[in-house]
Amino acid sequence: MSIRPALAASYLQLADDAARLYRLLGVVPGESFPAPAVAAATETPMEETRRLLNVLAEASLLDDAFDGYRFASLVGLHAREMAQEEESEQARQETVRRWVGWWLESARRASHAVTPYRQIPVQEGGLEFGDKAQALDWMEAEFRNLRAAAQAAHTAGLHETAWNLVDAMWPLFLHRGLHAERLEVDQLGLEAARACGDRAAEAQMLDRTGLSWRYLRRFEEANAAFQEALTIWRALGNRRRVAGSHRRLGQVAMAQGYPSAAIGLFTTAIEVYREAGESRSQALGLADLGRAMIEDGRWGEAIPYLTQAQDLLADTDDLYNLTRARILLGHAQLRDEVVAAGLRTMREFGSASGEALALQSLGEIAMHAGRMKEALGYTKQASTVLAQMGTEPLDRLSRLIADIEVSLTAES
Repeated sequence: MSIRPALAASYLQLADDAARLYRLLGVVPGESFPAPAVAAATETPMEETRRLLNVLAEASLLDDAFDGYRFASLVGLHAREMAQEEESEQARQETVRRWVGWWLESARRASHAVTPYRQIPVQEGGLEFGDKAQALDWMEAEFRNLRAAAQAAHTAGLHETAWNLVDAMWPLFLHRGLHAERLEVDQLGLEAARACGDRAAEAQMLDRTGLSWRYLRRFEEANAAFQEALTIWRALGNRRRVAGSHRRLGQVAMAQGYPSAAIGLFTTAIEVYREAGESRSQALGLADLGRAMIEDGRWGEAIPYLTQAQDLLADTDDLYNLTRARILLGHAQLRDEVVAAGLRTMREFGSASGEALALQSLGEIAMHAGRMKEALGYTKQASTVLAQMGTEPLDRLSRLIADIEVSLTAES
């Protein structure tokens, strides 16, 4: 109440166009207002948008932050009140619709830049991205705005926009983690897909939610989500997606420390992918199978499967999984120079998950060669990367670190 008169005075001094922009900013969600998003939401030319944002900043109604403009303390509430008083409900709804639409299109473009093999429709509008790392950096920097846009879309009844926005954020979670936040976002996508009555979208979001549970080591919940998705995919007659659910169940078995069980699930998925001519999916299953064999102590047996995975991925635009297959193959062959090259690629790509995989592989190779201090350095680095992603190291990595430390203590 104490600042309301000052806000009212500043607002009344604004020209009509600046006052309108101020009001409309009060109805859009998020923590900051990038100029391109504001221009799209308010249907204002970019140059004029920047001018008006500067006017509001000079009036101390906006703060000019590094990632866009922000409302100063409590100012957003006043802007929202002015919008409710002076803008029609239709105008407010259309502003929100255009705002979340811009974030969806930008997220889709970022997703396409990072994972061009995913069949995500890209339309007019949104930002352009020069490379994978830039797109990933943008998604991470704008995560709170993306999450807010998805929530706002769902609240506004734009359920299809909401779950598609969650789907477009997949590369961010794959490479950068944010696993606690990821679960919240994926559950929102699941709610939105169910609100649409779209069974395929529901199963897709169940698969996503299951992965979130897995990374949080909530294996019972992960298996339940994957089994529910599997039931839907079977009802829809989608054999490729059924195979995908088997592969994900195998990944849970791996995370629980049951590589033998995982091998059976991966083998089942690979057979379906092979019959369907899904070479990339087959390659991913083969890479998982090879890793399961490594963890089962069958390093030599893993080599032909990982070689095949590498060959199948060589002609795709999936750099991440090609590098992942190469890292695992180098691991199985005890060729640390191959794994080190993969580590450099993952770092250039900006994939923390890929970096952790390479570091753990280097640690295991060093341990096998008896270079315990080097092995401890690599495995601890892998654990640190995983912690920064918001996930706990899997039991295998924790055991490796413990075994190495015991060995070093015995040597001293």
